[in-house]
Amino acid sequence: MAVRPITDYWILARCKHGYFGGYPAGFLERARYLLGCTNNDVVAHIPGGMAHNYNGAGGMPLSGYGENDYRIDINPDCEPEVLMDVRKLKDCFFNGYTIDFTRATKSGNGRYQDQPKGILIDRPYTQEYANRYNKDGDIIFPNLNELVRESLRLVAPGGRVGVLDYQTPISRHVGGKCLARIAVDCGDGLNIRIFSVWIKLEEANNLTLNKEVAI
Repeated sequence: MAVRPITDYWILARCKHGYFGGYPAGFLERARYLLGCTNNDVVAHIPGGMAHNYNGAGGMPLSGYGENDYRIDINPDCEPEVLMDVRKLKDCFFNGYTIDFTRATKSGNGRYQDQPKGILIDRPYTQEYANRYNKDGDIIFPNLNELVRESLRLVAPGGRVGVLDYQTPISRHVGGKCLARIAVDCGDGLNIRIFSVWIKLEEANNLTLNKEVAI
């Protein structure tokens, strides 16, 4: 199978672990590859929800959630590694090779996590969807451009940011270059999403992207 970064079309199964808004089955393996991450690399999931239940969910042989991945989410019921409103990424800062979440966490007890090689953004796609997660959804619906801009700031040098959404970020607002734009289809009667992959502008000039890469 091959991936043509700007023209590919993925037909995937619906989420298998039952959490509303979870990744489609078959998505993480492909997304991780386009982020340039192995199973051992650190990938942050923003918001993360129940992404840690992805592997093997529903009896399917899935393996896209890495050993060192972590989730950032506002919902304590999901027991995320970092309990935080993702709009507060701007308050996070570097400390060596880690990110300090202390100033940004909802509970004030943020902890250090390895700086991710990749970041995956899968926010609620609409205001209506946001309301399903929280009664104050009109307050916590995150701005996509801001999420991508801050993720590009926090990702490790040479790292990439992937976005699964109904929209694609605006390049001039996020300070990055789009490397891939792929349609994600989960079946009849469902909206098609777009998976886009981003890299920091200053790193894009040194990157040679083949027209077709194997997956």
